[in-house]
Amino acid sequence: MHRPVEKPAHTQAYLVSSGRPMLMALDGTVASQTHTVLCVDDEPQILEALALTLGRQYQVNMAPSGLAALEMLRAAPDTTVIISDMRMPSMNGAQFLAAARKIAPHARRILLTGHADVASAVQAVNEGGIFRLLTKPCSSARLSEAVEAAIADHDADARERNEIRENAKEEILSKDPLTGLSSPASLLERLDRCRGAEGASEWRPEVLFVIEIGGVDELSDGYDCKAAEHIFRLLAMRLRAHLANAECLARYPETMFVALLIPRDSSDAALETLASSIVAALEVPLAQDGIAQQIRVAVGIARIPIGTNTDPRSALRYAELAAREAKRHGSDPVRLFSRESIVRNERRRETVQALRTAVAQQQLSLHYQPIVDIERGTVYSIEALARWQHEKLGTVPPNTFIPLAEEIGLMIPLGEWVMNRACADARLLSGPQFGRVSVNCSVSQLLDSRFLYGLYQAIEKSGIDPKALELELTETVFAEDVDRVCTLLSDVRLLGVSVAIDDFGAGYSSLAYLTRLPIDVLKIDKTFVENFDRGGEAIIGAALAVARTLKIEVIVEGVETEQALRQLRALGATKIQGYVFAKPMPVNALMAWHADFQSRHGPAQ
Repeated sequence: MHRPVEKPAHTQAYLVSSGRPMLMALDGTVASQTHTVLCVDDEPQILEALALTLGRQYQVNMAPSGLAALEMLRAAPDTTVIISDMRMPSMNGAQFLAAARKIAPHARRILLTGHADVASAVQAVNEGGIFRLLTKPCSSARLSEAVEAAIADHDADARERNEIRENAKEEILSKDPLTGLSSPASLLERLDRCRGAEGASEWRPEVLFVIEIGGVDELSDGYDCKAAEHIFRLLAMRLRAHLANAECLARYPETMFVALLIPRDSSDAALETLASSIVAALEVPLAQDGIAQQIRVAVGIARIPIGTNTDPRSALRYAELAAREAKRHGSDPVRLFSRESIVRNERRRETVQALRTAVAQQQLSLHYQPIVDIERGTVYSIEALARWQHEKLGTVPPNTFIPLAEEIGLMIPLGEWVMNRACADARLLSGPQFGRVSVNCSVSQLLDSRFLYGLYQAIEKSGIDPKALELELTETVFAEDVDRVCTLLSDVRLLGVSVAIDDFGAGYSSLAYLTRLPIDVLKIDKTFVENFDRGGEAIIGAALAVARTLKIEVIVEGVETEQALRQLRALGATKIQGYVFAKPMPVNALMAWHADFQSRHGPAQ
């Protein structure tokens, strides 16, 4: 082992025996240069000379052997340049540099060799990827020039690698990983480029289409995530094929697509026609596990504003607003943004806030509509219906606030209040003159884990006989797990509460379900009364026949005229609900109506 030499006065060296690496910092300070140069030689004098030459510009690490140098590289693999002597014991320079290449592949390797070793050194250069070969004796200028060249090459390579990484990162960030469409960040960047000079003569009309995909929850609930993702990829492919000339197609966010277009015809009619074609293309049923999946699509359209003082991103918000309007109204899946949309959205926001307050503070009321037994001339039952009168919004109709409550997650607390209020009123109205009190219940209420307990509590608190209460469910229960619904309804009937199905025939239902569901009452939807001469008569007659066989009572809803009453009486219907007898009314008005009804009709003889 070589003995360390005495250090010059102007250097400071840290020598570690037993083959450990040696760090040299010059001028009594610890070197802080960006680049690190590792010098390897078994002769300390040479290491001292290398340190004197390079230490003023770079951090110099020194090792007395190849093995010690490899250990140092493992601790500092970001070393920029490695300088190694050829002749060293145990491991020569060529062998060391080959091993160093695996630990620090981006370091530039310089081999120092005597004339006698040139042939083997050249072979090492050719086979080992050595950056430069220097023969001894090597001047300080030549060594410095070689190191500078190595560092320049290293930095250029690092910049290239970094650029490749950044480009790859940018590519990843600019694409939606699921569909391959543009990412939200890429879309927003593209929108920012739409900002142009106000009044620019070369401005091109750019339009945003926000395409909202409905039924996503059903896709996720009905299949595993992979299947839902596959469906989104197929929809993206359809959209790309249909809008091949789009300036930008993006997925934004997970359940929406956005298309930035420059249409040839930017008139309202042309844009709505294009949007309708998008709906038609995307709503073609998709096959999943052999089952056709129907996709629901709503499209909102907004023009990108012109001028330096405008925000192109506002068009995205407007198009989203229009898409939500189209989705809510359903009958027309396309909506072009207008200033009236902002007014409607503000009113909706105000209504949402007011509804939250009304439910929390129990500011709604219940009205009751009687169902008349025309065969006996008596009231068969009364239906409890929620009503909302707001000091600023006025009378908000149920077909506005009930769907809104469902949408914003208020249906369960609203339903609990209705149940408790109706049960309390049922105690006041108890007696043969009114029969049962029927309370509407949403599917979300029924499927809530606390529902049965809440129903039991409402009955217990009010003290009514459970037979005085009827639970009325819309036929959307048919869209749920029928076995689960049957179990829940059986539990309701075990409490003594009757079960009715409302709006039968309007959507999901079929007569076949009547043989499965544990129900007591069937309410025929008013559309069949309104279309009595256009197929309604046959459907009502069939429902009456099936229900009679199954011993289920039938109520016909929405009867408004004496003619309709006569037609239904001739058909065999006996339980009638509608304006022909009474509108929904508060409890006090109901009592007065009943007294008048008895005086005019009285029990049938």
